[in-house]
Amino acid sequence: MLFLLVVGAFTLLGLQTDGLRMSMLFVGTLLALIFAPMLAGVLGKFINLPEHPLWWELGAGKIWAFVILMIAVLAATQPLHRKLQHHIKHKLETNRHAEWDRVNSIVGITLGGILGVLYLMLLAGIITPLGYAATQLRPSAAGEPMGYRLAARLHRDFRTLGLDKSARLFDPASERFYDAADITGLLYHNLRDQNLLTFRARLLAYPPLIEATHTPHLLHLLHPSSTNTFLMGIYNQTHATHLLHHAHVRGALTDESLRKKLSQVDTRDLYEYLRTGKSALSDPEKLRAQNRPVLLGGWQLDVPATQQQFEAKYNKMNDREKKQVREYLETLATTLMLSFSESFFYLDGRYFANRSLGVKPPSHRAIAAGLPENGLLPRVPASPGTLAQLSVRTLLAGSWKANNDFFTARFSWPHAQPSVSCEVELQEFSNRLRVTLKDFNHEAYIFRRTGSAE
Repeated sequence: MLFLLVVGAFTLLGLQTDGLRMSMLFVGTLLALIFAPMLAGVLGKFINLPEHPLWWELGAGKIWAFVILMIAVLAATQPLHRKLQHHIKHKLETNRHAEWDRVNSIVGITLGGILGVLYLMLLAGIITPLGYAATQLRPSAAGEPMGYRLAARLHRDFRTLGLDKSARLFDPASERFYDAADITGLLYHNLRDQNLLTFRARLLAYPPLIEATHTPHLLHLLHPSSTNTFLMGIYNQTHATHLLHHAHVRGALTDESLRKKLSQVDTRDLYEYLRTGKSALSDPEKLRAQNRPVLLGGWQLDVPATQQQFEAKYNKMNDREKKQVREYLETLATTLMLSFSESFFYLDGRYFANRSLGVKPPSHRAIAAGLPENGLLPRVPASPGTLAQLSVRTLLAGSWKANNDFFTARFSWPHAQPSVSCEVELQEFSNRLRVTLKDFNHEAYIFRRTGSAE
């Protein structure tokens, strides 16, 4: 239908005008296609383009530049057409005017058809990225705007007719846009229900994204809470226009520092990592082969292994105390995540104690356990019910350093009364990370690499 409408309209235009005018339109179109990308960069200084930054990713500047150049071409060719028509009529002999009119008409119809196909490809090139993104998101039909359904339908029709490959020649969007659409679609359909924490953890664990996801805008967008209107919008399958106008989405898209961080990400590898949990670029073996720190990425608390560490450290615990420690660790583990970029670490979760769990027990308990005078037993700082009500946030952040076969960092709680800090030693082994709190009685927490086997 679109083919008949566009090609038919230009063929009819060629029939109603002449070959000379259609030739000028054809040449003008080619010139506009060549010079539109050059003009797009400076266009925003002179006219008001669509405000949302995503329109620039879709090539809005190139489209507007093309439209302006075509208007200029049409304005310039109008007087030129009259002069050329007048000149040709006077140069030809009178008995050849009818022949010229016939040739001129045939050329007009032919060029009209050619221009119709060309403009169909241009239109398909503009629709293709919109249709591709709409197809990837596919919100619930009840809330899906008409424009999304139309763009997705046209995109599917282009693929069926085999026009999609030709249309890419005139597509103003970049390859990264299509990778971003794939990633957005994957997240849109998985950042909900039981998959929310899994995909959130994968995002926070991808090494090139770690610093980007800890910027204020992305932290807010990925905050798992019923008050997070962005994640609730995804849960309710709100259409993309509403989500894109979220204040923190707009802020993220206009944050130049964040855009610079994101531009360094290999989008194809990120898509495969989100889909499978495996990254070809950040695989532990590849990190070792490149002599890069193997702790890069995300790590989640391994409750059984950490429980063993505490039971070995405090071997006088009774069953009640073991149960309390296990329940405490299980509550932390649902959201606790330690991630490392090339320079910084981030500990995210609901809570992490700013003191040793081992404390001096009451005298009757120390006697019952047969503890020495300075013996310690673990005491959890809060009940699981209390911890479960806390919001997820970045609990600790700072720099880390390599130290031979170990890595070191410092955990600091500047808002504690008084402020608290603890030297930390990190050691990686078999996709596990031993985190030893040297100033907290050398208590050790074991983290497993995000995406590794249990």
